[in-house]
Amino acid sequence: MSTSKPVRFTISRLYKADEASNIRCTETIYTSTSNPSPKRWEDNVEELCTIKWETKIDISSLPTFTNCLGKVFYELLADVEMTCTGGSLDFAIYHDGKRQGSKNMAVDYETRS
Repeated sequence: MSTSKPVRFTISRLYKADEASNIRCTETIYTSTSNPSPKRWEDNVEELCTIKWETKIDISSLPTFTNCLGKVFYELLADVEMTCTGGSLDFAIYHDGKRQGSKNMAVDYETRS
């Protein structure tokens, strides 16, 4: 795939009030040779990479979510953006419309044998 148009998807994570001083998100990206991509795990689905993001967010600024048991959680919404240019993949995280600094983010690629 060679394109300069980024692909984005939104992630949502729920946190209890005592968990949110330092927020850590991990998102695994998978790849497949099927076209269209399968909606569930198949033999040709493989892990491509894991994106790790750590940030400090004022939890009171996040929207709340109440589950069916009445427990309240704070919801973090962020966008993961992937850009393919030439032979490289670039990832970015956006929260509240702002691109997060690369010092708070790491991408670990799965090694293939």
